[in-house]
Amino acid sequence: MPRVALRPGQLAYGASKAGLENYSEALGLALEGTGIRVIKVRLGPALSEFAMAWDLEPEATQKRTEHWAAFGLRDARMLAQGTLGLLMPDDVARAVVQAVTQPRHMLIDTIELQPSVPRRADGVSG
Repeated sequence: MPRVALRPGQLAYGASKAGLENYSEALGLALEGTGIRVIKVRLGPALSEFAMAWDLEPEATQKRTEHWAAFGLRDARMLAQGTLGLLMPDDVARAVVQAVTQPRHMLIDTIELQPSVPRRADGVSG
């Protein structure tokens, strides 16, 4: 049951995300009954300092997109179609605030956010 989308060329990144998932699970168990919530937040493409560190020159983006597309990755297909959206910091903040303001008897264990499904040229989702 993979929890982290694996990406070619990002072995250390994928391994660190998997480690954080396992750490979060263990921390949640250790804190059970204390009233402290552990919530995992999984983001798709988001406007962030991490994203700004990428080489966004057209040639580099094209090369990365083609490489990822060979593995069937959704982001690569969206990039190739020119339909890749980005999550904005406010989008993420709203989701986190919603999770942490739930009643004490409720736990949102994991938040997974992705940009909207891309639209085809005819305007239909999919």
